[in-house]
Amino acid sequence: MADTNPNARPVSFADDDARQEYFERKAKRRYRSDVRKYRREAEADHAELNLTAMMDMMTILLVFLLKSYGASGINVSMNNDLMPPTSTSTLMALPAVTVTITRKDIAVGERGVVQLADDGQSIPPQYMKGLVIAPVKSALDGEVKKLNNIAKYNPAMRAKEGTDKDPTKMLIIVGDKRMPYKILFSVLGTAGLSGLKYFKFLTLSSNS
Repeated sequence: MADTNPNARPVSFADDDARQEYFERKAKRRYRSDVRKYRREAEADHAELNLTAMMDMMTILLVFLLKSYGASGINVSMNNDLMPPTSTSTLMALPAVTVTITRKDIAVGERGVVQLADDGQSIPPQYMKGLVIAPVKSALDGEVKKLNNIAKYNPAMRAKEGTDKDPTKMLIIVGDKRMPYKILFSVLGTAGLSGLKYFKFLTLSSNS
């Protein structure tokens, strides 16, 4: 085995055994050096996990889901605590923030935020700040923020901006027909402070 390093000085050997021993030691040193280099490279590969491709895929999926977002119809479970009024109107419910007022509580979306008192006739004073229902205001702000974020990526929602069908400014009231006007008045005033200026009421068809 010849030495291929052009800068290496000639090495003389006393005999063939010394020559063989020299090249064996050199081969062992080179082997250990190669093993250490391989281990360093392997550790570097594990330490620097490349997530760029995965992040690109997740971004594409997120944009696709936001663009194809469509609010589903409103599902109302009627019982003794929630009996909406009837109407001859045949308009379909639009995607929007929903507040449900039963004889037990006030819910924003599907989450109850205020427990009513006196069999649904009053709002406990600890929830009120003047005419504003504080927990309802906080929940509505969150729903409006969520819809505004979705609208940034949803052309169908952006096309309705500035109209009376703008889902980011629309509130649908699902209320028991026996609810007091003072509760409805407080809910509408609170919603107005959250930027919801168009109101619609869910009713049952009197023709069904």
